[in-house]
Amino acid sequence: MMRMGMRFMRAIFRVGSLPVLRDHHPWTRTDKTNISWLPVNQDIERTANTPLPPELVADYIRKSKYRAIVDFCGCRKAWECQHYPEEIGCLLMGESAREVPQSLSHMASEKEALQHLEKAMKADLVPVLGKARVDNFIYGIKDRGKLLTVCFCCECCCITRNMRWLPTEHLDKIFIPLEGLSVEVTDECVGCGTCAERCYIGAITIKDGRSVISERCRACGRCARLCPQKAIKLKLDNPRLKENFQKRIEPFVEIS
Repeated sequence: MMRMGMRFMRAIFRVGSLPVLRDHHPWTRTDKTNISWLPVNQDIERTANTPLPPELVADYIRKSKYRAIVDFCGCRKAWECQHYPEEIGCLLMGESAREVPQSLSHMASEKEALQHLEKAMKADLVPVLGKARVDNFIYGIKDRGKLLTVCFCCECCCITRNMRWLPTEHLDKIFIPLEGLSVEVTDECVGCGTCAERCYIGAITIKDGRSVISERCRACGRCARLCPQKAIKLKLDNPRLKENFQKRIEPFVEIS
């Protein structure tokens, strides 16, 4: 049943590749969704005073009055994921988090939510943070602009599986790489193809024996973690990362 639901979502997103429909369907409308991947790589090359991306999640955990932890990942459960723990589900924050069905979740303290974030990062799951309109549908919550999503993603994730169908110019408006974050292929690349095979969104190809990262890249950092040669580097130059992100998200979701 759960897998059928995932296939239904995929069908909707594939239809969303059509210009008229993607501009009007609530899941792909630019005024309804605004999210970013937050790479968990500890070896990101950062300029002075630039925070690590997961610190954005920790800040919202401390700021939010309501936090709901989903007791399992529906995507990993549906697709019988063999690589990542099923029990690490989404973290939802904001006033609407109180409406997440209790049969699927429980309300969490600040301490428990921070521990959940740490557990997810240790499991090599990449947080997706922001306003994801599809979650209102998944959890049966009316969209009042008061639900902030932290989805801990692997290849099974409904966001990563489905947003690949959208064209780059539309992704740039709803699935936005962090400001100041870049992904670089270095001279150590041997073109083994590991990164291209595991890329969430189909942003990497092998050309002339070397990985090439296209504009579709959302800068999740997974390729850098998976590369056997350590040939992909992440650089982050944005001391105002937190302020920039909060300013971008504020028009989409109210957190209290």
